[in-house]
Amino acid sequence: MKMLNVPYMHSVFTTPHELNKLMRLNERIMYNITIRAAWAAVKKLSADPENMGGLPGMVTVLHTFGSDMKYHVHVHALITFGGVDENGNWVWPKHKKRIAKYRAICKAYRKCFMDMLYAELRKGDITAIEGLAELLETIEKKRWNVRNGYPTTDTTIIERYLARYINRIAISKSRLQYLKGKEKNDSIVHVTYKDYTNQKDGQAAPLELAKVEPLVAI
Repeated sequence: MKMLNVPYMHSVFTTPHELNKLMRLNERIMYNITIRAAWAAVKKLSADPENMGGLPGMVTVLHTFGSDMKYHVHVHALITFGGVDENGNWVWPKHKKRIAKYRAICKAYRKCFMDMLYAELRKGDITAIEGLAELLETIEKKRWNVRNGYPTTDTTIIERYLARYINRIAISKSRLQYLKGKEKNDSIVHVTYKDYTNQKDGQAAPLELAKVEPLVAI
């Protein structure tokens, strides 16, 4: 893959946890929508002359688990901070550090996702779950979370991002600690994870510990 000599920004598009059961039953379709909706939202907002008036570049990676190893569907994206207009000229975003306002990005992602989901439901290709109509009504009223980083021209940061998220394993040894108990059933494993729920603006996510039982061969 060839990177352009322009600033890139890191964005994370997260789906509501209420969709988890539907996601698991329809992985191929739902994961496809998750990625396509992220691109559709970025493309639509960037085309608006008040935001950019051009077509940006974008690289996406789908993740189905969070730092705590729980089911958590989200898309990591590298987006060029700028794009090409209809005349082939490079144009910069009108906003200083983002393509569009935060609320606009969240709203656009939600709408693109829901439009695609309803289209698939009309086709009859999705395995439905109980109470689906009420669930969809609920998540359409929620603000979806799209986290945006500041644009950077530092190629080292961009390369590390790509390496970390494209070639990432589920969990590294550095995040594991085995505490052996006196009895076999007393042993425990600590997993270090980032608590994004309690992350404050402008600060790194605090680290927390999750306790899991080790698998013991019999």
